[in-house]
Amino acid sequence: MSYSLGHSGPGAFDTKALGKGKLRFVATGDPAERAIGKLTLRVIRDELARIVLQCRLEDRKVHYLDGCALYGESDHAELPLPD
Repeated sequence: MSYSLGHSGPGAFDTKALGKGKLRFVATGDPAERAIGKLTLRVIRDELARIVLQCRLEDRKVHYLDGCALYGESDHAELPLPD
């Protein structure tokens, strides 16, 4: 996947950071669009968790680990990722 400075997807280069010689990204989606069905990482994770819980009723070997359990908002406050 490649990005250009004019990229209009859900993320874009942080031009202020680029001006300082750093590579960072910013989210460009509109949270209001969730109401019309646009997906967010949180929506996807919640749906995966629901599906796995349902599947586990028949197969106890099915598991799901939400990445936020490994690195979440509180971790970001203490140890922010470079991008």
